[in-house]
Amino acid sequence: MEKISPFQVEVHGEHTGSVNCMALSTDGNILVTGSDDCSVRIWTTTTASTRCLAELRGHEKYITCVAIEENYVISGSADKSIRKWEMSTGTCLFVYHGHAGMINRLICTPEVIISSSYDTTVRCWLLDPVVDPNESHEACVRVFRGHHKSVYPIIFVPAEEDDGDNEPDIPEDMVISGSGDGTARAWSMETGKQVAVFRGHSGPVNAMAIQTDGKVLFTGSADKTIRSWDVIKGEQIRLFEGHEQPITALLVYKTLLFSASADRTVRSWVIEFGDHARTFRGHKHSVSCLTHSKGI
Repeated sequence: MEKISPFQVEVHGEHTGSVNCMALSTDGNILVTGSDDCSVRIWTTTTASTRCLAELRGHEKYITCVAIEENYVISGSADKSIRKWEMSTGTCLFVYHGHAGMINRLICTPEVIISSSYDTTVRCWLLDPVVDPNESHEACVRVFRGHHKSVYPIIFVPAEEDDGDNEPDIPEDMVISGSGDGTARAWSMETGKQVAVFRGHSGPVNAMAIQTDGKVLFTGSADKTIRSWDVIKGEQIRLFEGHEQPITALLVYKTLLFSASADRTVRSWVIEFGDHARTFRGHKHSVSCLTHSKGI
């Protein structure tokens, strides 16, 4: 570990290749990283200095995405496979095969893993499959087909609870996917059928975010614009313009939308009116990710 500046707390060089992705446990105690060196590493943040607990090896190509679900680490790779690891031991418990292209994104629920791929599909897998490991494709319970190019961001939208008074606005669990074909699409988790197509972008959909109630979707594109959509109606609500290069990441925080771009800036927008609120400058290269801290 090397201490370099008052602002930089720790540096860790255990990975021998670029770090492509990270995931943090909900309690903030565990960090997972995926690298070009084909490994996944598990780190504890509870010690005086962040310490590597385990190195997970098995993927044959670089790691593209990682996720944490309870006591499991899930990893996706350019080798077209997904692996489920036991966090406490670092043991690989299951290897999911079925995608015909590299894995781009992963999200998890307590029951399923949802993955997007260069092969133009989104797939839903059982988190705890009871199948022969040699028949791992049987762990796939849904394949969402309809995009014409690689699928990148994915969002899981849970159904609204029925309070008995009114028909819920989100009547069923949905997956929303963004693609290089310039569209975002909503899918029924129950049937696998497409329930809405969000058209309007003239470039790949690189980033997505959604309001807490699941009713408004935001898409960011290589066409330098952001659009908001009514999830139920599939209609565009608002166009956000101002970035000078492709949108790379989106974040909804309270009444604001934050966007990151290859133009080296982050912008904030008032969701209700679409007004540009502030531009954050200082980065020397493309901004690739966003998060927020309650302490700042």
